[in-house]
Amino acid sequence: MSLRRKIMIYVAITTLCSLSLLYMISERMLLRGYEQMEANTLRENMRQSLLSFYDEYTNLGAIAINYAGWNDTYELINRPEAPAADDPYFTNNYTDSLFTSSRMNVTLLLNTRKQIYFGKAYDYAHNRPLPYPGPLIRTLIEEHPAFIEQPDASSRKQGLLLVQNQPWIAASYPILTSNNEGPVRGTLVFARMLDSNYSDYISRKTDIPLSFTVVDPAFTPPRDAATLTVHGDRSVTFWTEQDKKTVSELRPADRR
Repeated sequence: MSLRRKIMIYVAITTLCSLSLLYMISERMLLRGYEQMEANTLRENMRQSLLSFYDEYTNLGAIAINYAGWNDTYELINRPEAPAADDPYFTNNYTDSLFTSSRMNVTLLLNTRKQIYFGKAYDYAHNRPLPYPGPLIRTLIEEHPAFIEQPDASSRKQGLLLVQNQPWIAASYPILTSNNEGPVRGTLVFARMLDSNYSDYISRKTDIPLSFTVVDPAFTPPRDAATLTVHGDRSVTFWTEQDKKTVSELRPADRR
């Protein structure tokens, strides 16, 4: 074999090796870049979903305060005994349309002794009444009594509740006059079930699939979890899970 041919073979082999190495490096860099882009997109999508989800806290509270800070409610809860279910205050103000338009499942009225003056449950997605909300009432009274206690006129509470392994959003407001003055005469609770109907609503609102899963109380987020501030001073933890082939959904953890 002539020297010229040997040189050409060596140059070809060297070029081929260099191109192969360059291809491998470029592929890894591009793949890493695409993975990062996917993760960033998912992170932003979850941020938007979480903001939309926690906006519902604000919306539920805005509805609750209108009913809790109202002279009609204030006078009703002061009656010595709970009125009948067909009392005009109930039939005129807690109509099925209220539940449907507010995407609400349960409303409760309690006096300061935690006696139930009114309770109604409704399936807003299918426009039909639900059984009396006994499980929710028992959970509030037995497991979360502080949630329905209103020490003063400025006491307002919103949060997540777990009722028979079903998560709920709830707003608990003191019953006051129309001027939002006391003394406090009781508590109004509006609650919304976090079921498939509600997750579908948030998914349509954000155009991002969303589902809810109850985790063990001992569960802790990973160290690289990010946080999102909602409602001004509340932090929500969320993160991604991924491997070399897939980037899975971002999962929030509400520690409240």
